[in-house]
Amino acid sequence: MSSNKLFIFSFLFIGMLFQSCEKQILLDIVENESKIVVIGEFNPDSSIVVSISKSFSHNFLKCSLPPDDVVVKLYENGQYTSELSHLRNSYFGLEGFYPVVGNTYQLVVSSGELPPVSCETMIPKPAQILALDTSMNWRRNYRTELSLRLTMADSGEEENYYALMLYQSHQQIDYEHDIAMDSLVRYVRYANLEGGSEFSEHISVLDVDDDIRFGDKLFFSDLLFNGRQTELEFSLDIHSFDLLDSVMLDISLFEISKSYYLFVDSYNDYLQTRGNPFAEQVQVFGNVEEGLGLLASSAGSTHRIVIKKE
Repeated sequence: MSSNKLFIFSFLFIGMLFQSCEKQILLDIVENESKIVVIGEFNPDSSIVVSISKSFSHNFLKCSLPPDDVVVKLYENGQYTSELSHLRNSYFGLEGFYPVVGNTYQLVVSSGELPPVSCETMIPKPAQILALDTSMNWRRNYRTELSLRLTMADSGEEENYYALMLYQSHQQIDYEHDIAMDSLVRYVRYANLEGGSEFSEHISVLDVDDDIRFGDKLFFSDLLFNGRQTELEFSLDIHSFDLLDSVMLDISLFEISKSYYLFVDSYNDYLQTRGNPFAEQVQVFGNVEEGLGLLASSAGSTHRIVIKKE
């Protein structure tokens, strides 16, 4: 057999071999049913506002709902109160209506052919800051450390959950000329927890690296100080304090619903395992029946301290 005939025979044989191994596999792609998504936080100091949308699916990208097709009904302690109005984009609310501490609020949401959903939350008692102590420690390189000790009381009636929020305001600094300007800046601060405080010990019990944060708040429960007063100790670095006339801190302490805390805790776990193919899948907590999302609640108090340069 000539070399050309041998080459043609080998080529045809290999082609037939691969063709005989070819098999068509039909996959049934399961269509995930789109669901209504409700996201909101009720607070006695703010009128009711919630976001209403729909869940993503592989066959569509848009998650907004036509506002005219959305019906949001509000119930207070089981009694129908009113229908929420469309405000803007995906937001619905009831202007001038403020939730009452101790009352339970339920939302029933429907939109077109999507399955209707419901969710509820109870407004907790406002968390109270009993005392705030501060001290200044000067450092080099234009840095000053502010130490704070916050005293709070826990009711002890049940397991309670809290959120801490800090905002700093001061004059804007022109770093090129090392001078303070007339305009003011305001931004969130993330405290450095002191190792000796009960708060820091509690955070380690929760088995997280540093603390539980979400947005501009830091979250914790009363696991280690249930039913008694406790002190939270933390510190802040204030840059270029010597160039400022004063620094203003707004320190807010909220008691939050258990659903709020469980959502934040599970969401942080989800972020820590996201992208790891060998990690156990984390289901983010939600409390919307037949749908997705979270209806949370909070109530608290804010203390403002002004630190002036001596």
